[in-house]
Amino acid sequence: MNQHDKEMLKWLLVFNKSDLYSKSKVKINLEEVKPYYLSLSDKYFPAKLRW
Repeated sequence: MNQHDKEMLKWLLVFNKSDLYSKSKVKINLEEVKPYYLSLSDKYFPAKLRW
C-alpha cells in the first residue's frame, strides 16, 4: 500500500459498516429492491440531469 491507500483505508472501513448487500450469502433479487432504489433516485434527483 502506498500512502494514499493508507489514508483511504479509514474511509473504506467506515463504508464497510454501511455496506448492506455485499456481505450477505443470500443473493439479492434485483427486481425486488429496484423499486425502492428507483423511488430514492426520483426523490433526490431531478428527472433531467444537466452534465
